[in-house]
Amino acid sequence: MANPSSPNSNPKFSRLLPYILASLPFIGLGFWFGVPALLDWLNPNLPKPEPAFLDMQALLRVQRAYHLEDGRFTEDMAVVQEDLGLRSQTAQYQYAIAPSPNPTVRIEMTANPLQDDLKSYSGAVVVIQDPETQKIETIATLCQSEQPQTTPPAMPILSNQGQLTCPEGKAFQFN
Repeated sequence: MANPSSPNSNPKFSRLLPYILASLPFIGLGFWFGVPALLDWLNPNLPKPEPAFLDMQALLRVQRAYHLEDGRFTEDMAVVQEDLGLRSQTAQYQYAIAPSPNPTVRIEMTANPLQDDLKSYSGAVVVIQDPETQKIETIATLCQSEQPQTTPPAMPILSNQGQLTCPEGKAFQFN
């Protein structure tokens, strides 16, 4: 005699089983996409990086990659825009690459806000020689103004120890 509680004895369960199995991958995808959204919703006080900070970080990375390939930095914003899909001006910021007296060893970039309530950014990538290994490498630093302002903070300065430091504002190192 068949067990009345077994799945084989329930015709409704047998008809639903293929649909249940077919939906499992979607449930898994929902979990992987839903958990981060849920965590953001549960903790909205986590600081979110400003878009200009992320854009400047990307500009620094592109310059480092450009130097690795060509042995120099690019002063042409159109080249950087092509690589990133970043416009030189958005609704909130104007991005610029400062002319460099020697684009083989240093490049500087700025993000100037177009609104009074936004922070400004300046960043630099420089070529240094590691004193221990004598290896040539690039280092990058991004300076963020402490308060909202429409002019960028002073450019990072290369110290005698081979470190870029921000003379004003908050520093973010990308080595």
